[in-house]
Amino acid sequence: MASFKREATAIFGILIISIFLFFLPPIYFQILTFLFIFLTSFEICLFLCNDFLLLKIFVPFFSISWAFYYFSQEFFLKYLLPLNLILPFFLILFKKPESKERTLQLFSAISIPILIGYFGGALAYLRIMENKEIGLKIVVYILIVVWVSDSLAYYIGKKFGKKKISPIISPNKTVEGTLALFFGSIIVTIIYFGFTISNLIVGLAMGFSNFFGDLFQSYCKRTLNIKDSGKIFPGHGGFWDRTDSLFFSSYIFYFIKSL
Repeated sequence: MASFKREATAIFGILIISIFLFFLPPIYFQILTFLFIFLTSFEICLFLCNDFLLLKIFVPFFSISWAFYYFSQEFFLKYLLPLNLILPFFLILFKKPESKERTLQLFSAISIPILIGYFGGALAYLRIMENKEIGLKIVVYILIVVWVSDSLAYYIGKKFGKKKISPIISPNKTVEGTLALFFGSIIVTIIYFGFTISNLIVGLAMGFSNFFGDLFQSYCKRTLNIKDSGKIFPGHGGFWDRTDSLFFSSYIFYFIKSL
């Protein structure tokens, strides 16, 4: 039953995203990405800033502002960056002096927008990088490589996984599943772009970013003592569960493309 829910949700999600990618102008996919940035940040704040309404309101908007870096770097550096670094300090002043969570909440107010907004903004920007046609090709590749490698890691690890790769941080991750993840990432990249040494390196880098993004989120969830970030996607969890590897992999590809 759980497997059916997971697969049905995945198929429905692919159909929706395909509509935004292939039948609508790029701006609609970018708006969808910004919406996921906003909701992912808000979802994380529910755990880290649950008793702090101001942060739950402001942090998602901070994340959106970090995503704008790719579209107007000068405006971001002049106006949005100072605001993102200074305003959280003023927000923390609204908490009682004896609050022991102020430092964590201050760190969250600064780090969440970077981890979600800055990384996620890369996905929105890649949709129009160079031109609309190339941007579409890049985004489709990122979605495929993340989804395929994730699925291979999940199913191979579940069926054949025996040796744990990180039992403390993520007990469900296995060496066999991780090898399948890297294999899937490399194969998808080579099929999509052709076989060259540089594309082989790109495939490895995307596999690493996919693995690291998911492992980092697992570490955060274990620290917060939660299994899934939400239940909005049956069989998959919440927004954070679906965007962890995707956003980080998008930034890694943007970084590689910018070299």
